[in-house]
Parts: sequence; structure tokens; C-alpha cells
Amino acid sequence: MPTIHQLIKKGRKSGKKKDKTPALAFGFNVLKNRPKASFSPFKRGVCLKV
Repeated sequence: MPTIHQLIKKGRKSGKKKDKTPALAFGFNVLKNRPKASFSPFKRGVCLKV
């Protein structure tokens, strides 16, 4: 538990928000064989293939 003096000096940091769908945040570049950040929130809840 931090003391009052420590809180005055540094303060509290807010926690990072965790992404609920990290798989939708990345595509895959087949030519360069590496993931590419391409955010597509509208893909969420859409079933493309079964």
C-alpha cells in the first residue's frame, strides 16, 4: 500500500484496457510471412465459413 507522500510524488497509473477481440486486429501478409495490423471492428459477429 503506497503512502500519501508516494501518491503525491508519482500518482496512480490507470490500467491498460484489454482488447476483447485481438484476432480481428491482425491480418497476415503471405508474401512477407508476417502479421499486419489492420483493424476491422465490423468483421465482429460475421460468420464467413462454417
